[in-house]
Amino acid sequence: MPKIRLTEAAIAQLEPSAKKLEYSDDKMPGLLLRHNPGGRLTWAALYYLKRLGPDGKLQTIPTTKRLGRWPNVPLKEAWALAKKFDPHAATRKELETFEQVAEAWLRDHVQEKRLRSRDSLVRQLHRYIYPQWRSRPITQLRRMEVNELLDRIKAQHGRVMADAVMSTIRGVMTFYEGLDEDYRVPIVKSMKRDKRSGAEKARTRTLDHDEIISNGSVRLEYRDRGELVAFWNACGEAGSYGVIAKLLLLTGQRLTKVARMRWEEVDADGVWTIRTEHREKGNAGRVQLPPLALDLLAGLPRVENNPHVFPAARGYGPVFSFGELKQAIDARLPSTMRPWVLHDLRRTARSLLARLGTSDAIAERVLGHQLQGVLATYNRHDYFAEKSEALAQLADLVERTVDPGANVVPLRR
Repeated sequence: MPKIRLTEAAIAQLEPSAKKLEYSDDKMPGLLLRHNPGGRLTWAALYYLKRLGPDGKLQTIPTTKRLGRWPNVPLKEAWALAKKFDPHAATRKELETFEQVAEAWLRDHVQEKRLRSRDSLVRQLHRYIYPQWRSRPITQLRRMEVNELLDRIKAQHGRVMADAVMSTIRGVMTFYEGLDEDYRVPIVKSMKRDKRSGAEKARTRTLDHDEIISNGSVRLEYRDRGELVAFWNACGEAGSYGVIAKLLLLTGQRLTKVARMRWEEVDADGVWTIRTEHREKGNAGRVQLPPLALDLLAGLPRVENNPHVFPAARGYGPVFSFGELKQAIDARLPSTMRPWVLHDLRRTARSLLARLGTSDAIAERVLGHQLQGVLATYNRHDYFAEKSEALAQLADLVERTVDPGANVVPLRR
């Protein structure tokens, strides 16, 4: 794009061209003069939009706003129009449908703040919301329609998911409310589908691991190994999904930490350095993976040009189909298995650590829970050896528990 000093005389001397030309005014950045092959001269203001591309990365898209034709709009008037032009207002005018507003919200709020929940929010939008409201003007969506969508999600996927989707919808609408002074979010607190209190929501589910402690020695004798054994066997038939679930139990880590594990994070000695994400309060840091966990990793194939231990079926990133993961295991469990969720494995690991005699200070560090108060401020020791020993004992207990030939597990004090 040629940049020239635009004057009325210079514009009048421009000769028709066989192709479309655009001239940028060096005195007024952002002011363009378009010269069409027929000789028509049109003023335009240049600004830039940012959109999330299919790969999840921000793309900058040059965009123009027509200001009028020369000589009907002379140069000085074009300068004045370009100076008054508000690219943010022009951007807001492009936000009409729910999808357009949601994509701007992802870009300007979620992506800019680097929220760790971004992948979950994108998944909710594409799975639950866009199929219903993709082309609907956001200003036309009423409370009744929001309630209908939430009722449908509650019936098909549960009240917890319905409330999660409602929170996402409210985030998008609140973002638009900040752009349009006449708009009001139609969502109120009473629309929540999960009416339980915090205490009622707290889950206590763990996989069965009842034991008898006798003779004053630390000996764990399992009366009912059914759920742990059934779970472990089902995972063995579920491919890489089963490996993820087993690692959740063996390490006590969050699902996203295991699912997004990279090969480079596990060194030659089997030490896993857990990646710290932006805005993350804390995690387990460095831990020595027990041999049982390393054997599981050794049996996995590596996908070329994908650094993740559990790669997505398509593309560069890690696996995200956690619903399929759970379904793959449930399909292989006995019908008598009580309802459970993947996060129950983290609670089971924590409970087993307690039954092994692991101190709360170490067990909490294994799970990556953030320490509170001055303890978090002044105690900077990473407890690598202690955390690794706890995971080794946990893996030993799990291995002996799921082995039908080992009913008694001798442990040191």
